[in-house]
Amino acid sequence: MSMENAVPERVIEDRLKRILDLASREGLEYVLLAQPENVQYATGFDVVGNPPKTAYALVAESLEGPILMVPPLEYKEAVDTVSPLVKVVSFKLGEKPLKALLRLLVEYQVRGCVGLDLCTREMADGLRAKLEVREVKDLNDGLLKLREVKDSYEVECIRQATRVVEAGLQRAYEVLREGVREVDVAAEVERALRIEGAEGMAFDTIVASGPRSAYPHAKPTKRVIKRGEVVVVDLGVRVHGYCSDMTRTFIVGENREASQVIAAVKGAQEAALKVMRDGVKASTPDAEARRALKEKALDEYFIHSLGHGVGLSVHEGPALSSSSNDVLREGNVVTVEPGVYIPGKFGVRLEDVVLINKGGWSRISRLEGL
Repeated sequence: MSMENAVPERVIEDRLKRILDLASREGLEYVLLAQPENVQYATGFDVVGNPPKTAYALVAESLEGPILMVPPLEYKEAVDTVSPLVKVVSFKLGEKPLKALLRLLVEYQVRGCVGLDLCTREMADGLRAKLEVREVKDLNDGLLKLREVKDSYEVECIRQATRVVEAGLQRAYEVLREGVREVDVAAEVERALRIEGAEGMAFDTIVASGPRSAYPHAKPTKRVIKRGEVVVVDLGVRVHGYCSDMTRTFIVGENREASQVIAAVKGAQEAALKVMRDGVKASTPDAEARRALKEKALDEYFIHSLGHGVGLSVHEGPALSSSSNDVLREGNVVTVEPGVYIPGKFGVRLEDVVLINKGGWSRISRLEGL
């Protein structure tokens, strides 16, 4: 992330307020963040990735803004790319992360009740031994819930990531033909994703053909695609740290049975979308998708949940599943991805990304006709 696309200061201020409100409700004086997604959320520093960067963030009402602690090799990038509201400090050269962190906390006289998003025994014991800390609380669940509702900056980042994925799916459509290998398709798609601006993959690209398309998470192989076969392509990228996740199912040539299943899966997605809005139980759209597939005698082949939230993590809340206790809220960005997987024959999945609002939802993905 460069200076011109750094997270705006007003966004950091709003997030800081939300984190401090959570801390206040939990009776906390300090919040210490170590999970890459939470550090990036609080500071705007590009931490998430594969592998993620090492970084910590300290947030408290008594501080003017978040404190971001990074190793020396990340210091200049952090200073150049984060909001002036964020104070950047560095490990000493060769200093172990936990020792550096404890040094920071001693310097800022952290005490009282502290919330952690990565509450390991080693870290909790270190806080109690080195500092006047009365209580250590695990704050990760609260932070995950907080991050489920996206601000306008996050929605725009996810929208940009989705545009990139759509270009990759368009390229898949262009190169898919009889005689090409799954890995050839994946190579062309990933090249297109990079050209369009993908900073990294959110997960391993899925290109699965023929009977292998019935494996929901099949990775591309040297298998040669034959005429009449189904090919499932599932792509996810990161842009400014934020993810998108989309799937399309293609037929090379003609396959009447597969075409009928694709139509049924599209109908299941439409049935789910009809009930999605702020305040609806997240289990409801999952049930509607299954009901639609049951009418086509295909529900037994729908072997995963309907969808999930996307953001700094490619899989986060809310969970759209039969067992979910989540409730959809305005600002949630979620996938809607019904699928049918018939062992030994083929699989079909259709996945789009939508933004929940008061009256329903709006599309983030907009790829039609594929």
